[in-house]
Amino acid sequence: MSSFVPAPSPVTSTTVPELIRDVKELNGMGGRGLTRIMLALRLPQVLAPLGVITWIATQTASPWTAALGSAAVYLGSALCGLIMTFFVNVPWRQGGLAVLALVQGTVMWLLPLAPIESVPTGIESVGMFLPFFLAGLSLAPQGLACRIRWNSVLEHRKRVDLLPAAMRMESVSEAMSVVTGAAITGLIATTAGPQTVLRVSAVLSVLMVLIFMLHPSARFKQPILTMSLREGSERLAHARRWSAQRLRTMLLVGCGGLGALLGAIQGCLVVFAVSVDIVPSMGALYAFLGLTSAIAAVVTVSWRTRVTPWNLWILYATAALLTSMMLSTPSGALGFAVVLALIGLTIGPSLLCLFGLAAYVAPENMYMGLVSHMTAATSAGTALGLVLSAYFGVRYDYISAALVPVAMALIPLASSLTFIFMWRRSPLSSLHG
Repeated sequence: MSSFVPAPSPVTSTTVPELIRDVKELNGMGGRGLTRIMLALRLPQVLAPLGVITWIATQTASPWTAALGSAAVYLGSALCGLIMTFFVNVPWRQGGLAVLALVQGTVMWLLPLAPIESVPTGIESVGMFLPFFLAGLSLAPQGLACRIRWNSVLEHRKRVDLLPAAMRMESVSEAMSVVTGAAITGLIATTAGPQTVLRVSAVLSVLMVLIFMLHPSARFKQPILTMSLREGSERLAHARRWSAQRLRTMLLVGCGGLGALLGAIQGCLVVFAVSVDIVPSMGALYAFLGLTSAIAAVVTVSWRTRVTPWNLWILYATAALLTSMMLSTPSGALGFAVVLALIGLTIGPSLLCLFGLAAYVAPENMYMGLVSHMTAATSAGTALGLVLSAYFGVRYDYISAALVPVAMALIPLASSLTFIFMWRRSPLSSLHG
């Protein structure tokens, strides 16, 4: 049995009945609520940075300080994701994941004890944000662990034909975790206080990883995965290898740009929330983006094959640019929520298209590595967009902060246009029609 993860078929190749059938089959293959466990496993990735930005903003009333703290978490998480790719084939990788979860839980539980105070708009007091970076450094992007688990489950069940469906479902789960995590953050912050969000994130980090490790599927033979992004196959022509490498670079840039857009939106959100004194409600507001993002992602998966993922990427990247321009218009929480909901309609499908396109430009033995790097690029981009937006909002005004998402939205749009320009001239295009 091959240990490679087959690249998913185009994200738009599944109709609604087929999608429902795939989900039912995967639930049957995983057993004992594995799909729900994997969704809950991702929640700390949303709770941690949103909890940090909410807690710091409440403590200091400084959007800049809050943005730096949350950006430190995102940067640490991005680095953790890159490091994880070097240990996917070690025999003790599942035990290592459990140890990392214990570290994450401990750091997040103690994080409210970290001294925090408002800092000026500069790079002063960098050391104050070290605990938040360490919190991110132990915050493993669980999407890789979930995808590896599906690989072992379906190989054990001798149903590797369902792997493309599993990869599509994992991409939708990423969007679903945003809405769930943001809603939980908003609910807890408004009822029990922002500090409690950090403690809940700590408990979930440990609890869900332990459940994931104790699930019966964890006993299946773990596959050996080739994670390298360097394509060394002599069967492929040099032109095709070089073309694929450039296309993969565009996907990484696109993910970084999309993350920067999300970060800039969060920066606008914290500036807006502090200015109108609704900081505990930030998670609830962000949940509007997550909700429409998840709905739009599910709808996108069900579209027919006549719309190719690269054309969809251009469509949604353009829509993201147009909707981000509306961030300068809302004057109240309701208007801001509506704008976030509109932007969310473009975010989930964009992520789905990006991860779907990875199937076209990465051989089977490189797919997991590319997905891992795309996830890390998204986290790093989020940190950048968050800091830039908060900086302009604090240094100048909210309107200046609202211009940053517009600028960041240009990156995925430019990446999508460049990608399709390269694709049409690539030898790979002849392989996919």
